[in-house]
Amino acid sequence: MENQFETLQREIINLRQDIALLHRKLDAPPANVPGEGKELLTAEEVCTRLKISRVTLWSWDKKGITKPITIGGNLKRYKAADIAALEK
Repeated sequence: MENQFETLQREIINLRQDIALLHRKLDAPPANVPGEGKELLTAEEVCTRLKISRVTLWSWDKKGITKPITIGGNLKRYKAADIAALEK
């Protein structure tokens, strides 16, 4: 028969296993963009993929060549599919 301490220990172990499983799921790339690994890219990732500077990316944003998605006011992300189209 388990005492309260042993029951608590078992519950803690179960919680740790659940947290570890959630971390693995969060770290796995989403499958919604085939071959891309994720749907939205940061400005740094876009610059690396297109081999351009941040200034060029800013200029392209202003000209409408790239279309960033603004999140929360000043956080910009770019659709991976749009950037893939520019790479071609």
